[in-house]
Amino acid sequence: MHITQSAGKLSVHKNTLLQRIARIEYILGVSLKDADTKNHLYTLFKVLNLF
Repeated sequence: MHITQSAGKLSVHKNTLLQRIARIEYILGVSLKDADTKNHLYTLFKVLNLF
């Protein structure tokens, strides 16, 4: 959750990244600041990576 570092690696402005995160949270109906949500998403992506 290092916005400035992540934005730099993605080659976007930090405000752009914050807007995209807000949009993802809105679409999913969750907060990405919530530890349980982060855990669920991490597990989901690990499972998807198996296939």
